[in-house]
Amino acid sequence: MFALRPKRELIEWFRRFWADGDRGIGMDLFVDFTGVSRKTFDEVVKRGNRPMQDWVQSALSKFAHEWEAGMIEVYQRPNRTKAIRYRREPVLDMRPSVGLQVVDGQIRLNVGLKNRANYMTPTLKEQLK
Repeated sequence: MFALRPKRELIEWFRRFWADGDRGIGMDLFVDFTGVSRKTFDEVVKRGNRPMQDWVQSALSKFAHEWEAGMIEVYQRPNRTKAIRYRREPVLDMRPSVGLQVVDGQIRLNVGLKNRANYMTPTLKEQLK
């Protein structure tokens, strides 16, 4: 089981998720998989015109948890269309990362590996702003 994420945290997670051009999943697949309509997602997350309902929070929290844990796989069918399925065993996509960290009033460069699907930490570009 997974814990529901706070609504503001989810909105930030999905803004970073959609800003990532290499995420590997399109809006049509995402909408089919989560059950949240494109219109609802746009109004709640992208534009912020409507408050997030509990069922939307639950569906998006579940997707974010499973995506970060490597349980969701986007694959290509023989007819060259994409589809989504659950993996039998989770696979984490670890990538090199660079970030900034403040230690004792000094800014230090933080270099290492991180889960590519973790969108909770701000990007280097966001940190420089």
